[in-house]
Amino acid sequence: MTVNELIEKVDRLRPNQIAREDKLAWIVQLENLIWREIIRTHEGGEETEFSEPDGDSQLTAPSAFEELYRYWLEGHIAYANDEIERYNNAAQAFGNSFADFRDWYNREHMPVCRNKWLKLM
Repeated sequence: MTVNELIEKVDRLRPNQIAREDKLAWIVQLENLIWREIIRTHEGGEETEFSEPDGDSQLTAPSAFEELYRYWLEGHIAYANDEIERYNNAAQAFGNSFADFRDWYNREHMPVCRNKWLKLM
């Protein structure tokens, strides 16, 4: 899924008046979080640099986990509109989706070994 497809999907499911630029900024925050907390801590990711996505960029999480982006945006939209119950629901759904993605990534990718003594074994 691309950034543009995500924004269109969220706007279709939860019509809102939030500016596209704000939604894009929130997506950049999430992509940075995923890179910093998940990708960079595993082999192959520690040398990568974070690059901000634009509208045509593919999202980092595979399609099986794309709902985490939807819940992230819906939560931010609800928070901006002072819809606390909707925000709480979206935040909980996001937390579960993020944990599922993180757990899958941890199973599929070797973590970076930062302890030089363990590397010698």
